[in-house]
Amino acid sequence: MLWEDKYRRGELTDEIDYVERSREAEAKIAALERKVGQLTMELDVLKKHRQAIGLNSDRVSITSGPSAPAPAGDANS
Repeated sequence: MLWEDKYRRGELTDEIDYVERSREAEAKIAALERKVGQLTMELDVLKKHRQAIGLNSDRVSITSGPSAPAPAGDANS
């Protein structure tokens, strides 16, 4: 990281170090907030798609799809 290199060279004071770290943390938070927004939008699209094709069952998982139907006969046939 840039601030670490400056610190090793003695170019940073504790106050400047704090400011650099704060900026890095704010940038990371902003990136994570953008990712949460993107994932929220994707989830909304998937929910709408599921409703549009008539899969309103609670047994449907976005990651695995609809549950397999139960077998027609007993397990011994």
